[in-house]
Amino acid sequence: MSIHVVHHEVFDHEFNGEAEPFVRVSPHCQHPLERLYHYRTLAATVFERKVPGDILDCGAGNGGTAALLAHTSVRRGGCRHVWMFEKFDVEGKGDSEGYGRPASIDECRRAMYGVGVDEHDFTIKAGSFDKKFAQAKVREAAVLRLGMKGSGDVMDALRRFYDPLQEGGLILLDWYGTQDAYRVAVDHFFAVRELDVTLVQIDESAYYAFKEHAPYYEDS
Repeated sequence: MSIHVVHHEVFDHEFNGEAEPFVRVSPHCQHPLERLYHYRTLAATVFERKVPGDILDCGAGNGGTAALLAHTSVRRGGCRHVWMFEKFDVEGKGDSEGYGRPASIDECRRAMYGVGVDEHDFTIKAGSFDKKFAQAKVREAAVLRLGMKGSGDVMDALRRFYDPLQEGGLILLDWYGTQDAYRVAVDHFFAVRELDVTLVQIDESAYYAFKEHAPYYEDS
């Protein structure tokens, strides 16, 4: 097993006349605009390569990132089903994992509707991450975003969704560069699986990787 970390990959930051989706999702997302652009560029690559599967947003907050990824899939061949996981309470509120304001189910819905995604094209799973991950009927995934901070939640997400993530699929790691426990959980998972992984830095906190092969394991 080896993890190769590549720092500060250079992207083309021109928006090429496609600023509209960023304007639509920005009220629902606390990510820097530059990071959103990188996420969109990476996801577009996956969709253009026709990697099969759904979009999984674990720690969805107010749904802005999920909405951007959904919009990107629509522009690149058709909407993938989007799964949004967040620890909403019985009133539909969440803590947004440190993004600066409370998350809510209603905000997630508004974010998706704002980019033209229909109700039947997304699923919001509210509650304990481990239980909701287990309940989600995900067979194939093309994009997996880990937006939560808790190391246990990160490990649960990888254990449940790494295998359905298809070859060439994208993993977005929001907190790998700034949260020690998060980074340790990710590294431990890849070590247990004995995987060679190249993690590429987007900014101080966010990294990404493409899944290079898709072995199946019963447990991690």
